[in-house]
Amino acid sequence: MLSPIFCAPVDTSRCSWIAFEFFDSEIYMIAMQADKELDTCGLNCPLPILKTKKILNDMASGQILKVVATDPGSLRDFEAFARQTGHEMVEQVTQGDRYEFYLKRR
Repeated sequence: MLSPIFCAPVDTSRCSWIAFEFFDSEIYMIAMQADKELDTCGLNCPLPILKTKKILNDMASGQILKVVATDPGSLRDFEAFARQTGHEMVEQVTQGDRYEFYLKRR
């Protein structure tokens, strides 16, 4: 299993960061891509979860939704949401007071 050793922000339409991973003395770049993006900045519980649920219902199985939030409670909310609904939390990224969640539709 590869383990991340460095992450860097990037500016592309479908990729918000790149992880550099180390395996057998080589470095690999892996980009987290999302099929859809939801901006819930400024919204508090339960709105980010409700909007996420609505968008995931319209997505195909295996697609990835990127959710951006500013509510500090969203960290525990999205973990619980993924656990209770069966969607996979692929990645969580915290950048200051901004949180990014990558959820894979079940």
